[in-house]
Amino acid sequence: MAAKVVSISADDITFTALPGSQADFTRQAAEQNDAVFGANFNSSLPTSLSWQLNANAVYKGYAGYVGTIKKGGTPTVMTAEAMSLVSGKTYKITASTKQVMDRATIPIFLDNAIDHTADVESYNPLFGTVTFKAAYTPTTPITVTGKYLPMATVGTFRGYTLNIQAAAINTADYDALQANGGYDTFIAGLKDVSLELPGMYQAAGGLPAILNARSELVIEINPDGLGASGSRARGYFKCTNSKMSGNLGALEQEDTSFKLAVPLANTGPTISTPFAWDHNVASPIPTAIKHCVTGWEAGTNVYMKYLGDGVNGAKGASVVTNISLTSAIKV
Repeated sequence: MAAKVVSISADDITFTALPGSQADFTRQAAEQNDAVFGANFNSSLPTSLSWQLNANAVYKGYAGYVGTIKKGGTPTVMTAEAMSLVSGKTYKITASTKQVMDRATIPIFLDNAIDHTADVESYNPLFGTVTFKAAYTPTTPITVTGKYLPMATVGTFRGYTLNIQAAAINTADYDALQANGGYDTFIAGLKDVSLELPGMYQAAGGLPAILNARSELVIEINPDGLGASGSRARGYFKCTNSKMSGNLGALEQEDTSFKLAVPLANTGPTISTPFAWDHNVASPIPTAIKHCVTGWEAGTNVYMKYLGDGVNGAKGASVVTNISLTSAIKV
C-alpha cells in the first residue's frame, strides 16, 4: 500500500504535501429525530454533512533550540527613516532593526519630505509597513518619523506554544445545501491568539511585575532562528498567568501565559492588525504550513486533500480553525 498523503493548496490547483506523520479525517452528519406516534423505538435521520481534517506537521530540519523569542524594549526616536517598496503602494522600513514601531507614538509618513500621513490607508507597526490609499500615487522617497522598539532576545525560556485559532461560522442555506449534496459551508469568524512560555525562573526577568502592571508587550516568535531571512510572528500580548514551581534542589521553573491584546483605534493612521506573520521569500517554512497560516490570517479558504492510501481519499475547501506551533528543548 502506498504511503498516506495529506496536502494543502491555496488555489485548489497546486497541492503541497504537509510534512507530518499523523492525520485523521472525519465525516459527520447532523441528526434529526424522526420518530412518530405509535413507534417503540427512536429514529434518526442524517441531515446536513460536514467534515474535519486534523494533522500534525514538522518544521523539518530545524531543532527547537534554534528558534528565538524576543520582546520589545524602550521606544527610541527615529527621524525620516528610509522605507523601501514592497509591492503596489506598500512600503517597509528598510532597517530591519527599526521595523517594530511604537504604536503609542503617532507616526508621520513623508513622501519626498512632505507629510502625507493623511493619504495613508493603514500601517502595520509590528513589521514597519505602510500602505497608501488607492487614490494617492507616491512620488518617493518614502520616509517615516516616529519611534521604534528595539527587539531583545529573551533567554530564560525553554520552549513555546503559540496557538492561533478562528471560529468556523456555518453559512449553509437551502440553495447551498441543495447544490452541493447537503454539505455545510463555513467562513472564518473571530480570531484568537495565545502564547505559552515555559522557562527557568530568573528574578531579573520581572514577569510578576509585568503581570501586576498589566503591561503590553510586543513578542516575536521566530521558529527557524533566521530573523528577517526566515518566518516571524509578532503581536501585542499581555501576561495572564505566571506560575513558579520546582522540587527541592531542582531547577525552579516559571511558566508564563500570554493572550493577544487588541488595541483601540489610534487617533492617527489605522493599524492594520494586532498580530501578523512575515515570511521572507527564502524562508524555510514548509509551503503547506505557510498556506495554512496565510489562510488563517486572511480568513480565506485553503484546500485540503486526504489520501489514506496515497491515491484515494477526499478533497475540499476548508476554514483553518486551529494551528498550534510548539517547540521545546529536549532535556
